[in-house]
This record gives sequence, structure tokens and C-alpha cells, in this order.
Amino acid sequence: MKTVLAVCLAAILFAALLISMASATDPQSGTPGGEHPLVSEGKFAVELATALNLTRSHDEAAAERELLTNGITPRNGWISDFPMTPEIIAEVRRSAADSASSGMLGISVTEVADIVDKVSAALKLHL
Repeated sequence: MKTVLAVCLAAILFAALLISMASATDPQSGTPGGEHPLVSEGKFAVELATALNLTRSHDEAAAERELLTNGITPRNGWISDFPMTPEIIAEVRRSAADSASSGMLGISVTEVADIVDKVSAALKLHL
């Protein structure tokens, strides 16, 4: 009987520890459980298009259109409400580098990569 009670108590403590870890706040990002903040593709597009001086508008559709016109797009296109992921950031970075190397942006591949990285960092997104 004592063994069963000890196992049950250990299981309860273990479950409480897991719940505590899952709901802990990450001190660096301030987000629950160490998760990265959710940033939509539309918000990212606005920030990137502005940083590249392609638009001054804060309209997501306009920013996405300007980026697309300049060859900068994730593989599946811009989906305004879809959250940015490390994979999508990498796709945008690659397409921006391709656009820069073809001369569409008037800046170097290194400069455009730095801009994408700075926008990602400003939005607290990490590759």
C-alpha cells in the first residue's frame, strides 16, 4: 500500500513539474514556455518592405504586393494571417538575396540579408 501511495505521489509531483515548466516565462523573450512571439507574415511584410524602402504604407496587402513585385516571397506566397516561422524567414531571406543578386533591389546580397535579419530581430524572431 505504501509503495502504491509513493508511486502516485511521485507521479503527481512529476506532472506538477511538467506543468510548471510548460507555463514558465522565458526571461529573454518574455513569452510563455520559451516560445517565440507570433508575428504574422503580413506584419513581417510591412516591416520588411518599409526597411527596404519599397513602401511607406503600413497596409499588409500593399507591402506584400511590393515585395512580390520585387521577387521577395516565401515559397507558398504571402499569407497575411499565417505566422512567420524560421523556415519562412529562411525562404524570404533566400528570395531577397536572389532579388538583390539580379539587380532588382539596387543593393547587395549582403545588405539585403542584413536587412531581413534586422527585421527578424526587431520582431524578436530567430532563425
